[in-house]
Amino acid sequence: MFEVGKRLQLEVEEAEAAFADVGHRGIAGQVRISAAGALFRRCLMPSLSDFLEGHPDIVLEVEEADDFSNIAQRGIDLAIGTGSVAGLPGHFVRKVGTFPWVACASPRYIEKHGAPATPQDLARHALVGFRSPASRQLESWHFQDPETGGIVRHAPRPRHIFDDPDTTWGMITEGLGVGFGPAFMGSAEWRDGTVVEVLSEWRAEEAPIYVVRLDKRHTPQRVTIVQEFVINRIRMWIDGFRE
Repeated sequence: MFEVGKRLQLEVEEAEAAFADVGHRGIAGQVRISAAGALFRRCLMPSLSDFLEGHPDIVLEVEEADDFSNIAQRGIDLAIGTGSVAGLPGHFVRKVGTFPWVACASPRYIEKHGAPATPQDLARHALVGFRSPASRQLESWHFQDPETGGIVRHAPRPRHIFDDPDTTWGMITEGLGVGFGPAFMGSAEWRDGTVVEVLSEWRAEEAPIYVVRLDKRHTPQRVTIVQEFVINRIRMWIDGFRE
């Protein structure tokens, strides 16, 4: 009887060790993220070092892309972005929040040139445009008529065009002209008045931010840990922007 009890105890200890090892393997390892570059740099990067110091067994690899397609083939564990999530069977899709696209300028520019009252007034202003590196298309601006609710699309004729979101934003803050972009580019700049919104009453419906991963039955714990960090950080940014 003693031998049987000893053998059972040994088997229990071996099982506990095996479960502990499985749990450790679930936490430790690489997590591959795909994220819109500007969103990653502005919302996530400022807190990333603290997160990784608190989770030293997690290793990140980041691909800059606002694209939810073929994440399994690309080896992506977690995709974060603002693109379309239509046609993604077998995926876990979570809407984290929404953000506005805004027309904006620096106070210095407005003091010098005034502010547009309608989208049609933009034709008389210096505009800062953004050309998508992926499509090579100049991005259009969109507004919503405050009286009719109809969508107004403005094809800008920018004086200056850039194909990097951070550079585009920097030129707006430097007073080069009126620009149009996602509000997540600079919550600090909104708060301290470095940039102000124009045509605020023409602001269109807000756009969503999604987190997407394969809807696996057994998702490694490290992926869910990173996922919750991402969701919390983006929601904190959204709350900060609305203050």
